[in-house]
This record gives sequence, structure tokens and C-alpha cells, in this order.
Amino acid sequence: MKHQIQNLAKEPDYQLRVRQILGECQMSGGAVTHRNEMALGLIIETLKTDGVHQALEVAKQLTELHPNFVDMLARLYAITKNEYGSSHMGKRIAFIYSKTKRFQMDSLIETFRTPPLHTTNWMLKRVGEMVDQTAGVVRATQLGLLKYKPVLLLSDTQGLSNSAFLPYLDDVFEIIFEPREAQAFLAQPLVPKLDTYMMHFNNDIFGHASEYEAPLSTLLYQNGLPSHAFDLKDSTISVAQNFLQKFDLKHDDLFVTLHVREEGYVDHSTHIERNADPHLYQNSIDHLIEQGIKVVRIGHPKMTPLKEQNGFIDLTRIERPDEVDLFLCARNWFYFGTSSGPFSIAFQFGRPSLLIDFLPYGIARPNCFHLAKSFCKNQKSEVLSFHQLKEMDLDTVFSSDVYKKRGLHAIAATQDDIKNAVLDMLEIGPENVLIRNVMPEKLKNICIVNDSNVMFSRRLAGIL
Repeated sequence: MKHQIQNLAKEPDYQLRVRQILGECQMSGGAVTHRNEMALGLIIETLKTDGVHQALEVAKQLTELHPNFVDMLARLYAITKNEYGSSHMGKRIAFIYSKTKRFQMDSLIETFRTPPLHTTNWMLKRVGEMVDQTAGVVRATQLGLLKYKPVLLLSDTQGLSNSAFLPYLDDVFEIIFEPREAQAFLAQPLVPKLDTYMMHFNNDIFGHASEYEAPLSTLLYQNGLPSHAFDLKDSTISVAQNFLQKFDLKHDDLFVTLHVREEGYVDHSTHIERNADPHLYQNSIDHLIEQGIKVVRIGHPKMTPLKEQNGFIDLTRIERPDEVDLFLCARNWFYFGTSSGPFSIAFQFGRPSLLIDFLPYGIARPNCFHLAKSFCKNQKSEVLSFHQLKEMDLDTVFSSDVYKKRGLHAIAATQDDIKNAVLDMLEIGPENVLIRNVMPEKLKNICIVNDSNVMFSRRLAGIL
């Protein structure tokens, strides 16, 4: 007994707190919630006092000793990325979370031979999350990581951010619409659970879709699998084309889909740097139209009006079937604008994209030409390079709150920057953005391509 007390006394404070939080007995009900809150508080406290490395050790110990603590890590991930601002810690949390979740799911599937229940239904309310997370299930299935078609409980289709995506969901999930059938499925003693917020493909490819898409694309290529997850259905094409005929967009017209993120749809202080002034895109719109390329703008009714002209179709204030936005993002010459929900549609349907003021550089995807968002320590200092941002642990952090706390000043792309990026995209050729490992010599002065076939513009001096 004396020996045990001596060993306990030698334990670091955080290890003692872990033991105290876990306790010696199983808890249920409200006690579990209370214990999870205590555990989260301990990790955050350790993060503030002892830094990232020690906080990770606490999170790892808690999860290893009591795997049900894993659900708490989703909240910790958001806090780490959006408030504290640590790419490294966010990645390690994502690894622990996604691997533990997959292990729990696989174990129950193996034991009970029953399909997993999809548990992150909140994704259905955000078009980008819905498309990206569903694509993650497609890829996991293609790679043989899912043995059964996951079950999706969907009693109300009105909650879908884009109702026209329902047939694509139906291809990927076993959808249960009837409450009685859902209750019968849930009545099983133990149901495997599939969490698509953060997925684990292997020990190198895991986490949120925004972070795993680039390495996953390489894995798919190595396995001879397509880089895109979805193909447009005839039903989507028919509804969209019938509607767009009224706006003089013919089936053989060359067009670009424009979406510039503004306030009024999903607003939070962390997303401020993702918004932009659409007037800065006017010269680019004019140039595309002069080249015989139509520009179709999508978005919500609160967006800023732009100049009316032939060849420019602004649908932001037009009520339209949901099939229209799917079609415009999945059948264009290229997607043009800021990274937002519609971009995910373009990416997952295999279309090239020109992304302006892209942030952060560490989550850039292939099949895109990126003009990265620039930051400096003050308005007179030089633009920070990717290497410097990585040293500051910001390579996968997009929260504007974090950049402000670090005293960094954002530099938005100018009207000329955007037009020059368009000129570069036209010179490269949108379809060439989709071609892997091909970079003609003449294009090397325009862009740089990393190991995951992610393309960045060289336009902003100092960024690379």
C-alpha cells in the first residue's frame, strides 16, 4: 500500500486528474455528460498551461483508458482549430478520433454482422459537408473499408440543404424514411455507428474531408479508382436544362460557374476571411464574356447585385429548382470564386476550379488552381510564406479569429490579381488542371504543383 502511494505521488498532476475523472466505477446518464465535460476541461486547461504536446498526451490517455471519451474529441478538435489555432494538435486529435471511431464501428460490424448507422446527420443541412461526407463514404466503399451499405435515417427531406442530392444519397446509403422502420433498426442491442465528420482510411489519410482529400486522391489514383465521387444523373440534367433555357443557356454553351461567398447564409466570426467583395470579380466576368464564355452566378438573395450584361446570368435572386445548382457546379467548364459549399459539388463531380483567396493553404485539393490568401504581420511587412505559416502552426487553420489573435493582417486579392488568375487559368486550360503529374515546361512560371498534384499560383510574391 505504501509503495502504491509513493508511485501515485510521483505521477504528474495531469495523470492524477485523469485517474480522478475516470473514477473506479461505470457511470450513466447525466454523470457521463458531467465526466466528459471534466475531461474536456482538463485537456483545455493543459493546453493553456503546458502546451500542445502535453494536452495531446492527456487526450490520448483519456481515450485509451475509456474509449467512450472519444465523442468529446470532436468538440476539442473545433476548439483547437478555431479558437486556439493549432494545426498540429488538430491533426493528432483527428487521428485519435477517427481511428477510434472506425475501430469501434468495425468491431461491432464484425461481431453482429449488421450495417452501421450514420450518425452525423447534421451534414445534411450544409451542402458542402453533405457532398464531401457522402463522397467519403463512396471512397471508403470503393477501397473495401465498408462491408455494408450504411443506414441513414431521414424522416424529413425538407431538412436537406439541396433536395436534388437525395438520389445521390440513396446510391450511397440505405435510407430509412419511416419512423417505425427506423425504430426497429435502432431496437437492436448494439448498432455500429459511422461518423463521417472525420474518417479514417489509413494511418496517413484521416480526419475531416478538407484535410484528407489531397492524399486520398493520390491513394485512389494508385488503386485505379476515379478521383470524382459522383456523376450527374439524367434526372438532374433534365430539370436543370429545362429551367436554364429561359436564361439562354444552351446545352452546348461554354460556361463558368461563379460563386463569391458573402454574409447572409452561414455567418460566424471564424468565417470572415472566406468572404469577399464580388465587385472585385467584375473585370474577370467582363473578360470571360468577351472570350465567348458565359458566366452563371449562384448564391443566395442577400448577395450584392452585379452589372447586368449579355452573357452574365445572375441567379442569386432567382428562385430555382435545386437541380440547377448541382448541374451548374457539375457540368461547367470550371468553377470560379471562393471556397464554399458549391465548390465541394464541383470537386466531387470532377470539375476543375479556380479558387481565389484560398485559405488555409494546407487543405488545398487537387483539380484546382489556387490563388492563396496572403497574410503579413502588418501592412508594411512582407507577405508570409507557406513555410512561415506552417512554423506558426497555421497551415490548416482557417479561423479569422486565430489570425487576429496572432496579430496577422489579411491581404485580399485585388481586381487585377483575380483577373490575372483567370488569364492564367485560361492559359493552363481548365481540363489540364485535372490531369495528374502533367506540367508542361511553359506553365512552370505560372504555377507550382506539390506531391499531391495541388496547384498554386505564383502570382503573389513571397507566398511560396
